[in-house]
Amino acid sequence: MPQPVVHFEIAAREAKPLQDFYSALFGWDINADNPMSYGLASAKDGETGIDGAIYNHNSDDENDHPGIRIYMQVDDADAYAARAEELGGKSMGPAQEVPGFGIKVGGLIDPEGNIIGVIQSLDS
Repeated sequence: MPQPVVHFEIAAREAKPLQDFYSALFGWDINADNPMSYGLASAKDGETGIDGAIYNHNSDDENDHPGIRIYMQVDDADAYAARAEELGGKSMGPAQEVPGFGIKVGGLIDPEGNIIGVIQSLDS
């Protein structure tokens, strides 16, 4: 069974202007009122679409660069990282639990250098 796309991120050089741009362009409600200023974007219209985020990329992290990322729902984030490496990709390290959200998130780099993510629910 295919793993569904469940989240997107736009890593920005300057998040606030980009948040304003996407909000004005598509009517997204973007809330960055949190300690990390991680701009959660409500991009769903009822059952259609997925939500995401627009945030300032970490210029100190060699793997974090501006761009668009997608995240797939998986049953075992670390197993998918290992499989990505078998297929010529690269793991960005062990999946990390996101406190208070009941998920683990892992990062992968595909053979062409695109960053993708995997999200594992810890509730199951």
